[in-house]
Amino acid sequence: MVPGVVHDERTDAVDGTQGFTVASAALRALADEARDDTITLDWLLGRLKRRSFGMIILLLALVGLIPGVCNIAGILLMIAAVQMLLGRASPRFPAAIAARGLPARHFVKLVDRALPVLRRLETMVHPRWPIAMTLLDRFSGVAILLLALVISTIPIPVSNVAPALAIGLLALATLEQDGMLLVGAMALAAVMVLALAFAGWQAWMGAAWISQIL
Repeated sequence: MVPGVVHDERTDAVDGTQGFTVASAALRALADEARDDTITLDWLLGRLKRRSFGMIILLLALVGLIPGVCNIAGILLMIAAVQMLLGRASPRFPAAIAARGLPARHFVKLVDRALPVLRRLETMVHPRWPIAMTLLDRFSGVAILLLALVISTIPIPVSNVAPALAIGLLALATLEQDGMLLVGAMALAAVMVLALAFAGWQAWMGAAWISQIL
């Protein structure tokens, strides 16, 4: 959900027409349409219409789980999160990035791997707690920004997995208008950020102590 913009994510299908399409069905439709050798972010944004923020963040969170490319996903997530906080209706990326071709087979493979888990989650996710959706709207953008910063900057193996999963849950909560899931995902994000901040503070204190000894 974009701060300051009135949404009903459940009234837009993947092509922007009326009629709700669950996230898994929207991803399946995108994968089925990706018949060309390459796809671009521009193509994805054009197909997603008003669902673009939630779906792009969900897709980037999935990419953020993959070692080697998670840093790029983290940077793109930060760009999207900043635009959420600015109240944009849909994300925009630099032209050089948005028009860059990506192998369609990689996108289809990513969707195929994610769909079984996503469909399982969707059996438990549904619209509820609308007040939580409204109150935590802007905070979810902040959480995505901080978690994306972790994904793109911390060079520790598998350190990208937990933040990417939390971002994926935040995106799913927005797409499905599930306030309960949003509260849980926000709590998970807060724990991660606080734990990393504490670990960073401990590392800084340790380095200061070692420098004093030396």
